[in-house]
Amino acid sequence: MAAVVPPDLELWLVDHLRGLLPSTVRVSNKEPSGPDAFPAMLVVVRDDSGPKLSPVSFQRQVGFSVIAGSRTRDKQAGDLARLVYSIVTDPGLALI
Repeated sequence: MAAVVPPDLELWLVDHLRGLLPSTVRVSNKEPSGPDAFPAMLVVVRDDSGPKLSPVSFQRQVGFSVIAGSRTRDKQAGDLARLVYSIVTDPGLALI
């Protein structure tokens, strides 16, 4: 039997979000190192994966960190988080 490798969902989501979010938002699968390295708006995609359900299917979970604005002015972060949520939960989204 041939090995079935799960798709790179994290990479696909990073590319998908980069194509739909404004160019002012940095999308990555890694947080920058150092406090001064953070851009004004950042979305970090994290693949938490899950168990293999059958020889050809996998359960997947992803997480998103949204960093924008400041602790006292968090509207920008909330707006960006809601936009990311609407993109990744779009019923018409064709995953891989």
